[in-house]
Amino acid sequence: LPDPRDYTLDNLLPVKSVNLPEEFILPYNHEILNQENINSCVGHSLVYAREITQEIQNGFYTKFSAGFAYGNRENNHYQGEGWHFREALDQILKIGICEYSKFPYNLEIPEVRNKILENKDELYENAYPHRISAYAKISKDVNEIKTAIYMLKSPVIFAIKVCPSFYKINKNNPEFNPPKENEKQYG
Repeated sequence: LPDPRDYTLDNLLPVKSVNLPEEFILPYNHEILNQENINSCVGHSLVYAREITQEIQNGFYTKFSAGFAYGNRENNHYQGEGWHFREALDQILKIGICEYSKFPYNLEIPEVRNKILENKDELYENAYPHRISAYAKISKDVNEIKTAIYMLKSPVIFAIKVCPSFYKINKNNPEFNPPKENEKQYG
């Protein structure tokens, strides 16, 4: 939902004055993550993005814990399955993401949250150096998305409504069309 506290991309970059190249590819070629049947898509997408930015910033790859990114929630955050990007990004801004070797779990809420609480101090200590410095909301405008990827040398994380039509995407039907208004929403 709209939130007046959100930074927008033009708070961080001169969005309107960028000349975009015809093609730009992020220099990243690591393992694609699989959330399996856990509702940890937000955690997985944030970890993938952080692995890219960490490698670009520091010159080396660090594998991060999607389970930690998914389950590390404050008491006033949403406590159900799935999660909201704003709350998750706020946690990564304040706390960071711990390394996969310290927390290799991909469990559902509340199990994953309880597992974090068992060793919270050590996990937070490991996560702290891997904080992000900022995040911004971008519009659905394709040029703004391209500008963010190109200028920040970073992936863009986004959410889509997952409806029955989403599961019909395959090599013969590769195009995703926005769900119809009356379609059931799974996430």
